Amino acid sequence: MTFIRLVKSALFTLHCGLVGGLMMATAHANDVRVTQEIQAAKQQVLQLNKELYELEQALLKPITTQAAVYFSIQPIEQFAPLSIDVQLGRLAPIHHVYSEREVQALRMGAVQPLAHSHLAPGAHDVHVRINGVNVRGETQQLTANRSIEKGDGPLYLEIHIGAATGQSVQATIRTW
Repeated sequence: MTFIRLVKSALFTLHCGLVGGLMMATAHANDVRVTQEIQAAKQQVLQLNKELYELEQALLKPITTQAAVYFSIQPIEQFAPLSIDVQLGRLAPIHHVYSEREVQALRMGAVQPLAHSHLAPGAHDVHVRINGVNVRGETQQLTANRSIEKGDGPLYLEIHIGAATGQSVQATIRTW
């Protein structure tokens, strides 16, 4: 009888182990499926968030109001900018102080983005003041003023310092 009890006990243990293993395997498969569903839902939420952000930007900041201001200098040695102040319409003033590395980059042909903003279509005044140093080491100030008409598209302004051969250094405001 003991042998039969031992065999029954072993069979019961084996049965419980198999059933438990099957239940664990099923539970693991369910966990994997649930994890995959959660990851898919996360991806959908991220995609919806991106689309919502793009829609919000299009509504709050339409392309018809976009304006950008850039700064460049002709590769000349007659003038080194130290700072720039720009007033574009009723927008907050734009200020920048230049490091030696920035001046070197500008002289090598770099174009610096000064500001990206939003400006209503219509007439706007642009006032620019550039403080710098001439070749004699004296402080020099360049100014430029211009009225611009912003249309329905984006507005790109370039403030440029240059000099024609034999002429003095000038600041100009150009639209792209």
